[in-house]
This record gives sequence, structure tokens and C-alpha cells, in this order.
Amino acid sequence: MVFDVRASRGRGRYALGPVELAVSDVLGLFRLRKVVALEGEVVAYPRPLAAAGLNLASHLQGVFSGGSEVARAGQTTNFYGLREYRPGEPIRHLHWRASAQRDRLLVTEFEAPSQEQVSILLDLDRANLRGVGKGSNAEVGIRVAAAVAAFATRNGQAVQLIADGGDPLVLGPKRGEHQLMAILESLALRYHEVLDSLE
Repeated sequence: MVFDVRASRGRGRYALGPVELAVSDVLGLFRLRKVVALEGEVVAYPRPLAAAGLNLASHLQGVFSGGSEVARAGQTTNFYGLREYRPGEPIRHLHWRASAQRDRLLVTEFEAPSQEQVSILLDLDRANLRGVGKGSNAEVGIRVAAAVAAFATRNGQAVQLIADGGDPLVLGPKRGEHQLMAILESLALRYHEVLDSLE
């Protein structure tokens, strides 16, 4: 079965159907055509720019691999420090030896689990758009955003997308291929909205 859909405006949502079925004999003497009311839709995603061309691997590899994690107070087994006891806190966190030495109640703090996340901020405000088509800043911005999202999710990072241009678009931070597909679909559909706003 072959679908012929003309993606006249590049990426975005396109309707499929109705479906035309064609059957013929081996010699092609007899042909039968029938239109079936099967309908659906397909979303054309943006093609990410090559990560190598953006130097993502060299400039951001340390961040994406968790090399720049910053310790902060939280709940892991790694010791973070001591601080004064606050009324209502559980007594099990009291550090008795340090409290006795300093003559005041001190509690032990542990590091919080820290995982870098990548935030993609995309400005698609109509007032800031320059040009139309492949060379436009919206086109380049969407393809760069797709490249960063693909690179980050494949390196195990949580990625979030925040874009404007009409109603604000916010996809909260998540990991994995499902998040990448959600970001690509949002970028594809947001591009359609941007083009509609220019007409």
C-alpha cells in the first residue's frame, strides 16, 4: 500500500486518506479501483542538525555525562555536612558526638541525588522571526533544538522544552526515547503554528 501525501509546508501534521485500492491481473488487462474511507494522519518531524556540526560532543560531553554535578543537601547516604538542629526534625539525624563537643544540637545532612538536566529554550515569537524556509532563524532554531534533544536523551539526560510563539509550550524534564519523540512532535507542530501566524 502506497500513500501519496504532499508535504507542501515541510514538517507538521498531514491528513491521510481516503485510501484508493487498485488491483489488476498479471497482464494488466483488467484493473479494479475502489476508494475506501480509511483516514488517519502523520506528523513530519524536524530533521536534527548533525551533532558533530554543532560541536556538541566536544563542548557539552562533560555536562551530559554528569561531570559537572554539584553537591547539595538532600537524602542520600553521602555525607554533606553538619548544621544546627531545627525544632521538629527527627532525632535520628542528630550527630551526638559533634553536639556534645560544641554544646549545641547538630544534625547530619546528606547529599541530594543530583542529575543534570538539559533545558531547551526556543524563541519562536513572531516579532523575532527572520526569513522563511530553510534559512530562517525559526527553521535553524528548531533543527538545533532537535539536535540537542536527540544528543541529550541518547546520553541519558532528562530534557525539557520551553518554546513560545503563540501559546507557551512547556514539556517538563523526562528521559528516554518517548521524551525525544514528544519533543520532535511538539517542534513539528509548533512550526506549523508559526507559519500560520505569518499568513
